[in-house]
Amino acid sequence: ATIGNLAEICKFLNAEAYTQNFRPVELVEYVKCGNELAKINWNAKDEDDLLIFEKKCTFPYPERLKKIDPDFLGGLVMEVVPNDSCLIFCSSKKNCENVAHLLCRVLPV
Repeated sequence: ATIGNLAEICKFLNAEAYTQNFRPVELVEYVKCGNELAKINWNAKDEDDLLIFEKKCTFPYPERLKKIDPDFLGGLVMEVVPNDSCLIFCSSKKNCENVAHLLCRVLPV
């Protein structure tokens, strides 16, 4: 996790901080805009190269699922979770709760 006021928290807790940049698994980040999925290129020299188009998102959803998951979030998660981990960032606690409920409804048991 990222904490902006780490020194202040350490002082309050009378503790020391241990940090490192080691990442045992490569982190790959994507952005979905409309039906397009793009990989973030953090080594881009300019804005035009920041996003690398990966694919159009289309999943064979039945009509019932299209209505409750029009962004195909469940389909995107299912591409990853059979073999790898998946982390979804949400803008608020309430949004995280809603996404969790949505995934419970659309992902297979």
